[in-house]
Amino acid sequence: MTNANLRALVLVLPVALGSLLIDIPAAFAQSAGNATLRLSCDDDSQGAEVSINGKFRGECPFDAVVPEGVLTIRAVKAVSSDQERVFEQQLRIGAGTAVRREIVLGPPQPSAAARQREADALRAREEAQRREQMAAQAEQQAADRGDIKAMLALADRYTRGRGVAASPEQARHWLTRAAAGGDAEAMFRLGEAYEIRWYPFDYAQALQWYTKAAASGHAGAIAGLGALYSNGEGVAQDEVRARALFEQAAHAGNGRGMNGLGALYEEGAGGLPKDPALSLSWREKAAAAGEPRAMLFIADLVASGQRSGRETPAQALVLVHQAIDLGFPRAMNYLGWLYENGGLGLAKDGRLAMDWYRRAAELGEGRAMSNIGLSYQNGTNGLSRDSRMAMEWFVKAAAQGEPRAMLEIGFMYYTGSVGADSTPAPNSGHPLQALGAAAQGAGGKATALDWFRKAADLGDSHAMLNIGIMNSNGEGGLAKSSAQALEWYRKAAAKGNSDAMNNIGAVYEDGGPGVAKNPALALEWYSKAAAYGNAKARANLKRLGH
Repeated sequence: MTNANLRALVLVLPVALGSLLIDIPAAFAQSAGNATLRLSCDDDSQGAEVSINGKFRGECPFDAVVPEGVLTIRAVKAVSSDQERVFEQQLRIGAGTAVRREIVLGPPQPSAAARQREADALRAREEAQRREQMAAQAEQQAADRGDIKAMLALADRYTRGRGVAASPEQARHWLTRAAAGGDAEAMFRLGEAYEIRWYPFDYAQALQWYTKAAASGHAGAIAGLGALYSNGEGVAQDEVRARALFEQAAHAGNGRGMNGLGALYEEGAGGLPKDPALSLSWREKAAAAGEPRAMLFIADLVASGQRSGRETPAQALVLVHQAIDLGFPRAMNYLGWLYENGGLGLAKDGRLAMDWYRRAAELGEGRAMSNIGLSYQNGTNGLSRDSRMAMEWFVKAAAQGEPRAMLEIGFMYYTGSVGADSTPAPNSGHPLQALGAAAQGAGGKATALDWFRKAADLGDSHAMLNIGIMNSNGEGGLAKSSAQALEWYRKAAAKGNSDAMNNIGAVYEDGGPGVAKNPALALEWYSKAAAYGNAKARANLKRLGH
């Protein structure tokens, strides 16, 4: 048989990258019905496990005697427990021939084991969802018959979106029916929902329902009252009264009461001394008692490196998941943030971050909605940059009372980027002056001012700073006023905003309408800002010779 006839017996089908067909001298060919296959590898492919027609034959590189006909060659090399690189192709090989293939592995992809785990997890989720739906139907029937426990269970389902679509309206309906039957737990849950879940928050309603439940000795309601008095929500602020309520709830074993005492010790409020050790002790007790706020507090300390020698990142992550299991949407958002930023030992994973943000958003968590908006605004977490979608999510978040979203809406109106495809991305609360030329001539500044005021009313220091800048510039319908700007800068500075401190220094250095120059005060405020690490303030001090 001539070499030409030998080559005519080898038919190569379409193959993957890196295929190479050459003749190997006929002396290497095997007996009738068999052929010789030589597999070679580049450095990355060394050691890849090779299967031919589904049977493992060895690690690359090697020579093999193979039967004539169509062969499926598959080489796999593990990258990690969840990823692998693969080469796969088919070829037709004739008897008595010798063929060489170069194995060039493709990019990393989910491993077969990882795909199987994902498929198993999907089936488990679908089965769990089916069971939840069946349980929800049974509870619906019982609630319709007047069963208060079923009403509470159904309200919880509508709050968490378990087995039913999340619906604050349905949750309110069933809690109100149960409360009308005199159930203290339903009264407490109504108070909690009016306080922290249903925006706009109705602290008067929260106070009413907490008071009714507390009269029955409900510890959670007593702690809720403590929070209202501590924050001055629905009642005049009275931290001494808050302390008494937190102590009463804590002694009854309530975690929120313990967490409230921890906050008072942290601030030195309610007649208690400022005591970081006692504050932390109460937070730890609260977490052990199942208080999700305390769990996240401790987890965040670990994530920021402030719990050295205590919980490991893995243990802190368990706390986050425990808070999630308690139905605390803020914990879902926090887990999303951890995946986005690679906290607590997690690998950065934008896809998982977005998954948790969306889960939290479905339960009404405004921070999560805001984070989805930021992801669209900045083109992160697997999303394309899209200012329209960013605005849509910021509006949703603002409807839940989220100040960061209000701040971002204000930025978008200030820069005239509402609905634009390329949105300036002030994604860390930078003041308006930092936008430079991008802000010049932008429209909608009056609307921007409205949004900044809404955020400032909720305590956002960046919004306060921006109102001060607009006062200083005479924008958004405001008269140009250094005195008014100084007032807003002071509000922001009181919350630790170093840009505001630096701006106070600038006002005192330059003077202006209603404010006399005062070099000593300028130096004092530049120094305060510099102590917070503010680069502009440090440059100003250097310019002044300090």
